[in-house]
Amino acid sequence: MAVILANRSTLSVYSHERTVSEISAALGLEPSSSADVGDPTRAAVAGRVLAAEYMIHQRAQWSFDVGASTLDVSDDQGVASLRALVDVFRQRVNALQSLRPECETVIWWSGSSDSTQGTFVMPPDLLADLASLGCEFQGTAYLNDGEPDADSPNSPSARASRKHLP
Repeated sequence: MAVILANRSTLSVYSHERTVSEISAALGLEPSSSADVGDPTRAAVAGRVLAAEYMIHQRAQWSFDVGASTLDVSDDQGVASLRALVDVFRQRVNALQSLRPECETVIWWSGSSDSTQGTFVMPPDLLADLASLGCEFQGTAYLNDGEPDADSPNSPSARASRKHLP
């Protein structure tokens, strides 16, 4: 069965009306990354030349990232980062709700699969916890391309070299 080997979760708040400091004050947390309206975007900082609307932030962006989680015995579904994110925001549900008239709240999750299928399992208790936060959920499963690593015994070069053995 395909397994999510590593996963990452972030809760982001976006607003045209609120500043990063106002969002931080409401949530009682400092963000992992943030930008206020008018701050340069990563593209601008990198020196890319794009249309003006892509060079400065058009809305405030506040993100709290729990970081990457790799598969372990207690996380056979590959969703440990989501559980950690829920733990951080469980006591902040009312604060998230108070921001929503002026803000969009989104949970971003990504998982890296060990196969070409992106199978993952979200247990019912985690789904209920995520729903209690009231945020939109955006998920992506990154798939293995199906090609073995170059140093794998099943790599094309390893298979080719075995053809020439007596």
